[in-house]
Amino acid sequence: MAGEIAKLVKNAKGEGARAAAAAARLVEVGMPAVPHIVEAIRAADDWPSAPLLGVIPRIRAKALVPFMLEILGEKETYLPLVAFRALAKSKDRRALAPLLKEFQDETNTETLRGGAADALGELGDPRAVPALLRAVRKIERRGELKVCSALAVRAVVALARLGNHELARIPISLAVGRDAAARRQAASALKSVVGPGLFEVSKRLLRGRDYELRGEAADALFYLGLPESIELFISALRAEEEDPDFADKLRDRINDLTGQRFTFATEDEEIRGWWREHQHEFAPLVCHRHGKPIEVRKLVSLLKTKERGWRYWLFEELRIITGEDFGLVPEIEAERQADAVARAEAWARKQGGKFEAGALYKYGFRQSLPEVFKRPAGALVATPDGLVGNDDLGQVLQVDLVDDPRVRGDDREAVEGRLAPAQELV
Repeated sequence: MAGEIAKLVKNAKGEGARAAAAAARLVEVGMPAVPHIVEAIRAADDWPSAPLLGVIPRIRAKALVPFMLEILGEKETYLPLVAFRALAKSKDRRALAPLLKEFQDETNTETLRGGAADALGELGDPRAVPALLRAVRKIERRGELKVCSALAVRAVVALARLGNHELARIPISLAVGRDAAARRQAASALKSVVGPGLFEVSKRLLRGRDYELRGEAADALFYLGLPESIELFISALRAEEEDPDFADKLRDRINDLTGQRFTFATEDEEIRGWWREHQHEFAPLVCHRHGKPIEVRKLVSLLKTKERGWRYWLFEELRIITGEDFGLVPEIEAERQADAVARAEAWARKQGGKFEAGALYKYGFRQSLPEVFKRPAGALVATPDGLVGNDDLGQVLQVDLVDDPRVRGDDREAVEGRLAPAQELV
């Protein structure tokens, strides 16, 4: 057995199908393979391969938890990051205190603390909420949201996974800040959080020039599933003549929300005409998929589709809605993971009925759709000096907007609860 394990570990250090197959076999071997994998990761000079790093978190054994707790202290290696993932997926209550300790230890690197925050969110123990809230508020009080944006945002997403959106305003505000790295980190969290200003900020990013930020905004708006999301996507098609890839993404999102099958050959005017005729079929403040109020069981049933690349994103959508990953292995093509589909179908039969049709859910917790249209605390005004309002919101949000003189005249608006005048973000 030892000889076979050594050979499998060597093969799993590579990439491609051979490495994935070796990693899958190591998962089947289980606990006997763990010491060999740990030693290989411990000895690695560079970042180990994804297949090798993904083996231990996929092993389900009670004996794995104490083993992972032992290697948390090896901070000069990649082992703590592996341990965080494994402990999170174990759902074992013994993991809570050690993960909290690593997260709250300010001598740890931001990467380690962020990994611990991710694990606390996935572990799913609500007792982690107070510590996560305290840590982010401490960063905020110190005025360090920009320099510690990655840690703050990861902690806010962890809170969202635990059903708490008290600090959603932080990624929502950072997503329109001056710091490019903070903007990207925060924008990636918009699909996970719900809070005042979310719709308006996502709309602003969708209209901007940064491809990555537009993509994140499109995802955030898509997950809301609102008629207003469809309108924004159709409107944005007009400006995408020079960016056909993003136009394709917008059409895919429109199709997923409406149930239509518009293609690159479909004229934009035809799409707009269809929407004018059918928009009355989409109820306000209702989350939609495929032309109807969203139903989780229906989404799960679509996993049987094997169109290349599509199944993975459907699993990701279900993860954010339900909080379940169904054992999907990111290192293996989703189309080859019939076992994950079977687990999702079994889960849907037992739990799917708990999700009300048309309601917005994040990680299994129902959210308020009207919340995303609210102003953070008063009427917001976008200025080069930040988000300000009648109660000095710029101080509260600690963020400056990008000052771009290339503002479009038709974007100037001063509506209560909206950002005005609009400034394109770069």
